[in-house]
Amino acid sequence: MEVIFKDIFHYNNGKLYWKVKPKSGINIGDEAGWLNTTGYLQVCYKRKKYSVHKIVWELFNGEVPIGFVIDHIDVNPLNNKIENLRLGSMAQNQYNHSLRKDNTSGIKGVSFSKDKNKWRVQLKVNKKTLNFGCHEDIEFAELVAHEARVKYHGRFARHK
Repeated sequence: MEVIFKDIFHYNNGKLYWKVKPKSGINIGDEAGWLNTTGYLQVCYKRKKYSVHKIVWELFNGEVPIGFVIDHIDVNPLNNKIENLRLGSMAQNQYNHSLRKDNTSGIKGVSFSKDKNKWRVQLKVNKKTLNFGCHEDIEFAELVAHEARVKYHGRFARHK
Protein backbone atom coordinates (compact mmCIF):
# COMPACT_ATOMS: atom_id res chain seq x y z
CA MET A 1 0.00 0.00 0.00
CA GLU A 2 1.44 3.34 -1.08
CA VAL A 3 1.30 6.14 1.47
CA ILE A 4 0.07 9.43 0.01
CA PHE A 5 1.73 12.05 2.19
CA LYS A 6 -0.45 14.95 0.99
CA ASP A 7 -3.45 13.26 2.63
CA ILE A 8 -1.61 12.86 5.94
CA PHE A 9 0.53 15.98 6.36
CA HIS A 10 0.30 19.72 5.91
CA TYR A 11 3.58 21.53 5.17
CA ASN A 12 4.33 25.01 6.51
CA ASN A 13 7.77 26.66 6.48
CA GLY A 14 9.82 23.47 6.78
CA LYS A 15 7.55 21.72 9.27
CA LEU A 16 4.91 19.04 8.92
CA TYR A 17 1.59 19.04 10.72
CA TRP A 18 -0.85 16.16 11.02
CA LYS A 19 -3.99 16.25 8.87
CA VAL A 20 -5.11 12.99 10.48
CA LYS A 21 -5.00 11.61 14.01
CA PRO A 22 -2.31 8.91 13.74
CA LYS A 23 -2.62 7.60 17.31
CA SER A 24 -3.79 8.57 20.76
CA GLY A 25 -1.93 11.51 22.22
CA ILE A 26 -1.39 13.11 18.81
CA ASN A 27 -4.05 15.42 17.43
CA ILE A 28 -4.86 16.88 14.03
CA GLY A 29 -2.82 20.07 13.67
CA ASP A 30 0.02 18.90 15.93
CA GLU A 31 3.54 19.26 14.57
CA ALA A 32 4.75 15.91 13.28
CA GLY A 33 8.10 14.38 14.07
CA TRP A 34 10.66 13.58 16.71
CA LEU A 35 14.44 13.76 16.71
CA ASN A 36 16.06 10.41 16.01
CA THR A 37 19.50 9.32 17.24
CA THR A 38 21.22 10.58 14.06
CA GLY A 39 19.82 14.11 14.41
CA TYR A 40 17.06 13.91 11.80
CA LEU A 41 13.33 14.36 12.31
CA GLN A 42 11.19 11.27 11.81
CA VAL A 43 7.51 10.43 11.91
CA CYS A 44 5.74 7.14 12.37
CA TYR A 45 2.58 6.36 10.46
CA LYS A 46 0.89 2.97 10.55
CA ARG A 47 3.94 1.47 12.27
CA LYS A 48 6.37 2.63 9.59
CA LYS A 49 9.03 5.31 10.11
CA TYR A 50 9.60 8.08 7.58
CA SER A 51 12.15 10.88 7.46
CA VAL A 52 10.54 14.32 7.54
CA HIS A 53 12.90 15.71 4.88
CA LYS A 54 11.95 12.90 2.51
CA ILE A 55 8.23 13.55 3.07
CA VAL A 56 8.71 17.27 2.43
CA TRP A 57 10.61 16.53 -0.78
CA GLU A 58 7.93 14.13 -1.97
CA LEU A 59 5.11 16.57 -1.18
CA PHE A 60 6.66 19.04 -3.63
CA ASN A 61 8.46 16.83 -6.14
CA GLY A 62 7.10 13.30 -6.06
CA GLU A 63 8.88 10.10 -5.16
CA VAL A 64 12.65 10.07 -4.69
CA PRO A 65 14.16 8.11 -7.59
CA ILE A 66 16.05 4.91 -6.76
CA GLY A 67 19.74 5.63 -6.17
CA PHE A 68 19.16 9.20 -5.00
CA VAL A 69 18.92 10.82 -1.57
CA ILE A 70 17.67 14.13 -0.26
CA ASP A 71 20.51 16.49 0.65
CA HIS A 72 20.23 19.38 3.13
CA ILE A 73 22.03 22.23 1.36
CA ASP A 74 23.00 23.98 4.62
CA VAL A 75 23.96 20.65 6.31
CA ASN A 76 21.40 21.30 9.06
CA PRO A 77 19.26 18.14 9.35
CA LEU A 78 16.55 20.11 11.17
CA ASN A 79 16.11 22.65 8.35
CA ASN A 80 13.49 20.91 6.24
CA LYS A 81 12.39 23.95 4.26
CA ILE A 82 11.84 22.86 0.67
CA GLU A 83 14.32 25.46 -0.60
CA ASN A 84 17.01 23.80 1.58
CA LEU A 85 16.47 20.34 0.09
CA ARG A 86 17.85 18.96 -3.15
CA LEU A 87 18.11 15.63 -4.89
CA GLY A 88 21.57 14.10 -5.18
CA SER A 89 23.49 10.86 -5.32
CA MET A 90 25.00 9.35 -2.18
CA ALA A 91 28.41 10.61 -3.31
CA GLN A 92 27.10 14.15 -3.81
CA ASN A 93 25.52 14.01 -0.35
CA GLN A 94 28.93 13.11 1.08
CA TYR A 95 30.59 16.02 -0.76
CA ASN A 96 28.30 18.39 1.15
CA HIS A 97 29.43 17.27 4.62
CA SER A 98 30.98 19.66 7.11
CA LEU A 99 34.60 19.53 8.22
CA ARG A 100 35.29 16.27 10.07
CA LYS A 101 35.81 16.54 13.82
CA ASP A 102 39.14 14.68 13.58
CA ASN A 103 40.53 17.10 10.99
CA THR A 104 43.74 18.64 12.36
CA SER A 105 44.48 21.22 9.63
CA GLY A 106 41.12 22.98 9.88
CA ILE A 107 40.78 22.71 6.10
CA LYS A 108 38.70 20.11 4.23
CA GLY A 109 40.89 17.85 2.12
CA VAL A 110 44.17 19.05 3.64
CA SER A 111 46.31 17.01 6.03
CA PHE A 112 49.92 17.20 7.14
CA SER A 113 52.26 14.56 5.71
CA LYS A 114 54.91 13.94 8.38
CA ASP A 115 57.14 11.91 6.05
CA LYS A 116 57.24 14.73 3.46
CA ASN A 117 56.89 17.58 5.96
CA LYS A 118 54.30 19.16 3.65
CA TRP A 119 50.54 19.69 3.40
CA ARG A 120 48.84 16.94 1.39
CA VAL A 121 45.66 17.65 -0.60
CA GLN A 122 43.28 14.73 -1.21
CA LEU A 123 39.68 14.55 -2.30
CA LYS A 124 37.18 11.70 -2.62
CA VAL A 125 35.31 11.52 -5.91
CA ASN A 126 32.95 8.61 -6.56
CA LYS A 127 34.62 6.44 -3.91
CA LYS A 128 38.11 7.11 -5.30
CA THR A 129 40.76 9.21 -3.59
CA LEU A 130 42.31 11.80 -5.87
CA ASN A 131 45.66 13.31 -4.89
CA PHE A 132 46.49 16.93 -5.64
CA GLY A 133 50.05 16.96 -4.40
CA CYS A 134 51.95 18.01 -1.32
CA HIS A 135 52.61 21.68 -0.70
CA GLU A 136 54.89 23.56 1.68
CA ASP A 137 52.44 26.42 2.18
CA ILE A 138 49.14 25.62 3.93
CA GLU A 139 47.39 28.59 2.28
CA PHE A 140 48.35 27.25 -1.15
CA ALA A 141 47.19 23.76 -0.15
CA GLU A 142 43.86 25.29 0.92
CA LEU A 143 43.52 27.02 -2.46
CA VAL A 144 44.29 23.76 -4.30
CA ALA A 145 41.71 21.88 -2.18
CA HIS A 146 39.10 24.59 -2.77
CA GLU A 147 39.62 24.55 -6.54
CA ALA A 148 39.53 20.74 -6.62
CA ARG A 149 36.20 20.70 -4.73
CA VAL A 150 34.73 23.26 -7.11
CA LYS A 151 35.85 21.21 -10.11
CA TYR A 152 34.93 17.73 -8.87
CA HIS A 153 32.08 18.33 -6.43
CA GLY A 154 30.35 21.13 -8.34
CA ARG A 155 27.25 22.58 -6.71
CA PHE A 156 27.63 20.09 -3.83
CA ALA A 157 31.07 21.45 -2.86
CA ARG A 158 31.22 22.47 0.80
CA HIS A 159 34.38 24.26 1.87
CA LYS A 160 33.95 24.48 5.67
